[in-house]
Amino acid sequence: MGKGPLLLTLALLSSACTEALLQPQAVTESTLDDRLQIRGRVCTNPPDPSGFPVKIVFLIDSSGSMCISDGPGSQASNGFCETVGDQLAAMGITTPGRVRALHSLIDRFRNQRNVQVALIPFDSKVSNMYPATGFTPASDGALPTRIDALQNELGKGTDYQGALAEAYARIDADIQGLVTAGRRGELPRTKYVVILLTDGIPYPRCTTNDADPDPSVYATPARPWGIWRDNPVTFCNPLLDENGDILENPNLDENDQEIVLGFTAGADRNQNYQVFDAADRLSALKDKYNIGEVRLHTIMLLNKEAVNLCGEICMRDVYSIPGGTAEDAARVAEWTLRQIAIKHGNGTFQQFTDMAQIELGSLDYSSLASRFVQKTLLVSNTAAFPVLQGPSLDSDGDAVPDTEDSERVVGTNHLNVDTDGDGFPDSFELAHRPRGFDPLLPDPRGCKDGPGFIAVFSCRDTDGDGLSQAAEVYLGTDPTLPDSDADGIPDGAEVLLRMDPAAANERLMDHDLDGVPDLLEVFQHSNPMLDDRLVHARDSYRYEIVEVPQDNGRVCYDYLVTNIRLMTPDQASGQHGYNFITLTFGEAPETGVSRDYGLWKKACAFAQFAPPSLRSPAGPELTLTERDFARLDDISYIPGSSVPTNFRTFCKGAVP
Repeated sequence: MGKGPLLLTLALLSSACTEALLQPQAVTESTLDDRLQIRGRVCTNPPDPSGFPVKIVFLIDSSGSMCISDGPGSQASNGFCETVGDQLAAMGITTPGRVRALHSLIDRFRNQRNVQVALIPFDSKVSNMYPATGFTPASDGALPTRIDALQNELGKGTDYQGALAEAYARIDADIQGLVTAGRRGELPRTKYVVILLTDGIPYPRCTTNDADPDPSVYATPARPWGIWRDNPVTFCNPLLDENGDILENPNLDENDQEIVLGFTAGADRNQNYQVFDAADRLSALKDKYNIGEVRLHTIMLLNKEAVNLCGEICMRDVYSIPGGTAEDAARVAEWTLRQIAIKHGNGTFQQFTDMAQIELGSLDYSSLASRFVQKTLLVSNTAAFPVLQGPSLDSDGDAVPDTEDSERVVGTNHLNVDTDGDGFPDSFELAHRPRGFDPLLPDPRGCKDGPGFIAVFSCRDTDGDGLSQAAEVYLGTDPTLPDSDADGIPDGAEVLLRMDPAAANERLMDHDLDGVPDLLEVFQHSNPMLDDRLVHARDSYRYEIVEVPQDNGRVCYDYLVTNIRLMTPDQASGQHGYNFITLTFGEAPETGVSRDYGLWKKACAFAQFAPPSLRSPAGPELTLTERDFARLDDISYIPGSSVPTNFRTFCKGAVP
C-alpha cells in the first residue's frame, strides 16, 4: 500500500510553490457548517494484453544477390540466380535462412492476438506486399505461403529509400485509420517495429552532381559518410541528344514500367541523407502522433562461403563498390545499416554470416502492456466556481457565477449552462466575444440553427468530457477522447477554467503567478487564472489517497477528499440547495501514465445545503463505492445542464 500517483503528483507540485504560499494564512473562521468530505474506493480495470498492439513491418530484400547471400532463390529462367545456381548447389541448402527465421517468428506469434504483421519485399521497388495495405494478424493462414515465396521472383536493385518510404506510408496510413475510426486512444499503447533485412549497399545510388572538382566531397569505402557517385552511371543519368533533350529514360524497363518508383534520371537517390531522413521520418511518428513506441532495426545477411563459391562474377559485379572490393562493400553496408538503426531508428543492428544461425526472435517485440494505475482523481462541486475571493455560487455549473449569470448583468440564464443552445457554454462564449461569440445568439460554428444558417455539427457530447461535438471541432480537440492532450484534466474542465484542452504542457504552468501550478489548482478547486493565494489555505480541496493492489492485477484506491464547500444553488424546479458533485477517475498503463489518454469513469453525488434548516447528509461525510462509477461515454446529459439524464439512479446522496 502507498500513495497513489495523483497524491504524489500533488505533493511534487506543492514542493515547487513559493515560500510565501507556505507561510501561515489568515483564515476567517465561520460557524456555518458548509463543508463536506467524500470517502470511497475506486479500482482500475484488470490488465488486458490484447489492448496493447504490436505491429511489425518486415522489409525483406528481394534483390537477385539474395540467392547467393541467403540462397537458394530464383529470378527468371535466364536470371543471374540461375546462372550461378550450379556453383551454389554444392552447399546443399534448400531453404533460405530468412525464410526459416520468419516461419519460426510467425509461429511464435500465432496465438498472440495483439500481434499484426506486414511483409514488404523490395528490390528496385516494392512488390508482392502482404497484405496489400495495413496489417494482418500473425495467425493469418496465408502467411506461410507468402513467406515461402520470398525466395522466388527475385529482382535486381536494393532501394533502401523506397522500402523505408513504404514502411512510413503503411504505418502512417494505419495511424490515420485509427484516428478516423475514433481509436486514437490506442496509439500510446501501440508499438510499431520495422525490420530492414538486406545483404548489401543501396543500389542504384545516384547524385545530381558527379563533377565536383573537390574529390573530398565524395564517399569512399574509407569515408562512407560522403556523397556517393552514380552507380550505375547509365541508370542514374538520362541519354541526351545534341540539343540536350532526353532520348530515353533509363528508369523504364521493356514494358515501360518504372524500375525505381518516383525516380527521375539525374536526381539524387539512396544518398545517405535521403536514407537517414527516411529513417528519421519513421522515428518522428512517435512524437507526432503520441505513439507508444516506434523502432527500426536492421539486419545484414552475407554468406561469405557462397560469395566465394560464386566466384569472380560476384566479387566483381554483384558485391563490389565503385573504387572498392567486395569486402569494402560489406563494410560500407554495415556502416550504413548501423547508422539507420542505431542513430536514426532507435533500434539495433544485427549481422549474420552463417545463414543457419539467422534468428529474428532476439529483437524486442514485447508489447507495452502493464497494469492500469491511477492517472487522475478529480473532485468538483459544480455549484461552487472558484473566483478571487473563494468559491462563488454557480447554480448551473457553467463557470459563470450567479452574480454575473443573469438577465440583468450579461443576459444569460443562471439555470442553463448554454443559454442559446448552440453547443458552446455561456462562460466560453463570454470569454471569446472578441472572436464573434455571443451567449445569447446561436453561432454558425455551433450545433443549433440560427438566422440565415443551418448547423452542421451535433450538440451531442460523444466522449463524456462536457463538450459538444461542435465545441470539439472548433477547439481542435478529439470528440472520442475525454482528455485530448493527455494532461490528466478532462477537456470540458479545462474549457470552463479557460485553459487550453489541446496543450499538455499547460498543466505545469502557473498562469496566475500565485506560486501554484495550474494542474494543482484544478485539483484543489482553485482558479488557475486568478491569483487567489490568500484563500488557498481556507478553500482548497484536500486529498488522501491510498493504493491497494489486488491479486487479479487491478489496483484499487481508497480516497478521502475533504474541505468541499457547499453552496445554496437554485433549480428550475424551484428547489434550493442541491449541490452537484462529481468524481472523475482516469486510469492509464503504468508504463505510460503521462502520455496515455486514459480510460475514464465518473461518479456523482448530491448534497443539499439551505441553511439554517437544511443539510443533507446531516453528517460531514458521503461514502461512495466502486459500483457508483460509470464510463464517461455511457453517461448522457440533459441539454443545457451539467447533470446526467439518469441522475436519479446514477447519483448518490440527497437526489432532488
